[in-house]
Parts: sequence; C-alpha cells; structure tokens
Amino acid sequence: AEVEVRLHPANHPSNESLPCQVARAGVVIGTAGTALVRAVLDGVPTTCLDPRHIARPVTSHVIGDVIMPDRTEWLNKLAYAQWSHAEIKSGELWEHLNDHNTIARYRSCY
Repeated sequence: AEVEVRLHPANHPSNESLPCQVARAGVVIGTAGTALVRAVLDGVPTTCLDPRHIARPVTSHVIGDVIMPDRTEWLNKLAYAQWSHAEIKSGELWEHLNDHNTIARYRSCY
C-alpha cells in the first residue's frame, strides 16, 4: 500500500486540497489538526494518536486497527460546539467560555 504524508500546510503548502487527499486515502492517521475531522466526516477510517483530539471518540487509537463506529452522537456534539459569526461578534461565545470556566480548564492542561 502506498503511504502519503501531508505536513501542515502553513509550513509545507500542498498543490492538492485536503478533501481530495482524504478522499483518496484508505486510512488517515494523525495526531492533531483538521485532517482527522475531515476524514471522520467523510467516512474514512481514522486513527487518532492524540488522546485530547476532538475526533478521538470515533477513531481507532492504534495503527492497524480499523473501526467505523456510529458517528451520530459525535456529530451532534460537534455541531452543538460551533459558533456563528454573529454569536462571536456579539460576545456570546466569550460569555459562554467565561461562565463555564472553560478557559481556566483549558489553560490548566498546559
């Protein structure tokens, strides 16, 4: 099987779009970034090596294991976590993060 490596596009621009490369993949393996989310959304088996990544609940965690779990609950949670431009501009997002002490919890991870 052919292996392709896609480095972060900020440092290594690619002539091929992420969706095209993911669509061609048999499996996507990664530690972070949007490629893992893109792969899960596109129904490509995905292995996530970062225990904190948002896609972790619907991916395998060991290279070589291929799983295709039901993504319904994960997709619902992902959609719920999105914020519109209007909500960001109005300050609603910032208020939510402060009210739920999310920023302090996030900073405590590092």
